[in-house]
Amino acid sequence: MRRLLLIISFLLTTILTAQDTTNVVLDLTNLESKTVAVEVYPPTEQKEWEYVIPEIVPGTYMKVRYERFYKKVKAFDKEGNKLKLKRKKNIVKIKGKQPLCKITYTVKPTLGDGKIWDNTLVCGGSAYTSGSALINFQMVNGYFEGFEKRPFKIEVKKPNEFYGASSIEKLSVEDELDILSAPNYNELIDHPILYAKADTASFKIKENTFKIAVYAQAGNINANLLKPRFEAFMHAIDTFSGFTTDRDYHFLLYFADKDKLKGMFKTFGSGSALEHKNSSVYYGMDKVFDSTFSYYNYVGPHEYFHTITPLNLHSEKIANFNYRESDMSAHVWMYEGITDYLALMLNAEASNLRRSYTQDFAFAAQSAINRDKQSMTESATDIIARRNMVSWIRKVFDIMNYYEKGKIIAMAMDWELMERTNGEKRLLDVMLEMKRDYEGSYFDDDSLLSILESYTYEGFKEQFAPYIEGTENPPFEEYFEKLGWTFYPKKSEIQSYGIYLYKDREADRYYIGSARKKNALGLKKGDTVLSINNQPLKEYFNKAEKGSYYHEVAYPQASDSLKMTIKRDGEVIEAEGSPKLEKVKYEKMKVNYYRFTEEQKKYRALFFEEEKWR
Repeated sequence: MRRLLLIISFLLTTILTAQDTTNVVLDLTNLESKTVAVEVYPPTEQKEWEYVIPEIVPGTYMKVRYERFYKKVKAFDKEGNKLKLKRKKNIVKIKGKQPLCKITYTVKPTLGDGKIWDNTLVCGGSAYTSGSALINFQMVNGYFEGFEKRPFKIEVKKPNEFYGASSIEKLSVEDELDILSAPNYNELIDHPILYAKADTASFKIKENTFKIAVYAQAGNINANLLKPRFEAFMHAIDTFSGFTTDRDYHFLLYFADKDKLKGMFKTFGSGSALEHKNSSVYYGMDKVFDSTFSYYNYVGPHEYFHTITPLNLHSEKIANFNYRESDMSAHVWMYEGITDYLALMLNAEASNLRRSYTQDFAFAAQSAINRDKQSMTESATDIIARRNMVSWIRKVFDIMNYYEKGKIIAMAMDWELMERTNGEKRLLDVMLEMKRDYEGSYFDDDSLLSILESYTYEGFKEQFAPYIEGTENPPFEEYFEKLGWTFYPKKSEIQSYGIYLYKDREADRYYIGSARKKNALGLKKGDTVLSINNQPLKEYFNKAEKGSYYHEVAYPQASDSLKMTIKRDGEVIEAEGSPKLEKVKYEKMKVNYYRFTEEQKKYRALFFEEEKWR
């Protein structure tokens, strides 16, 4: 009897769940047309429905008219009769004499759309070719109002050779049909999928498995080419923070053939990426610009660190995300700025990545200076006022500053914690602690600064509110100086000879790569350099006092002078001069290599956590 009751209970639960499930059918068998046919079946029998196409999705910060990618929307009853529907912006209203049986429509891809200001980056959009389909689910289906928190079942009709790379739950995988499942619309949006002929690689670090899936339209890049780079930065993350995912993690990479794209903005979004709890999506051109793929040293960790925030540490605005009408969290500075700071610090600390991080700090400081009227919190809630190019451009600069000034705020938080605890507690520790406490829950958007104070130190809110809620900047130049850095903002003055040396590795020679018209030595671009200060180049660059070139040529003092022997058109020329004051065209960061004070050495050892990496 007990067993019979259990069976009956299970069957009833299955039936009730099925009744609440929105069923979606995607047809990927006609991708040559650059469209996907979609059928959506409602979870219950009703005569009136509102079908919601998202206005915005998590991880993005501008409204996009996703509904314009949905074409030929029709509604039918079970007899095949058309029902009346009305489309108003992102809402499809359906009203009929008989209950709705299904909605049908086609969707077109965001890649190749031609617009940039009312479009989404491909990493958060869609791309269809005869050999691929990159799908973010907001681009193929919405939800029925009131049932967004109920289950979704997705049937995908596909070519036999297609493999669907994704972290989504797969109920069934057959040659020409996959059945996917998500417990609600939030989870569906959080699990994009890449369909193509299988090109995959994987690696394991401790108990964690990482999977790479690639579609490269021109065939220049593949998963095994990328694997060493991804494995290297994930090993570094293991040392830096430990892993913040507990399931298999998927890297989905889509590379388009530039020659097959059309329009003025055909490469729009190249190099973009978007985070999810157990995966991240990357979009770029199918060309090997760097055989080591070092670009991913930064963007890969950035997307992975989003598994700290906002994916697991966020406010109610994200936990109860409003797809129908945007209602944004005020704390993009944390979601993007702190995340970007952690990725930057990983690169600064890990010797196997070696990204030039000082210039990133310089760029961040300059952005904070430029956007001195932007409140981090106020601008975050105003995602975009008008649908036009001017409004779009303004918002792009706002968004950039969430990353850049957000990064400077993060550095200030990290620095203040480090000094107060002698390095015993850092910003990363705070974020991991908050993630553990809030995972599966959320904080109140209006209370974040008070919450951060409870995890940091008394007075935190009073100290940081002017930077986050107001428009002030943290005293970043003080932090830079303690690290042995000197920041030169745009349009400031600096002593310079007005020349830059480049090395031709194939010819084993140094030459003047660029030179100002009235540079201090009268040199010209292309001059071959034979000696510096009467020393042959090999001797000069190998001599005991390292950093000589950097301090003597790149960043001279006003009292310095420089001698160079160069060769131009077969003629050997002796040149000599003193530096001149010139305006800095782009922000710079001078580092006192090999000349740090003892105090700076102490701060550097603490800040870059040298003990952790030994």
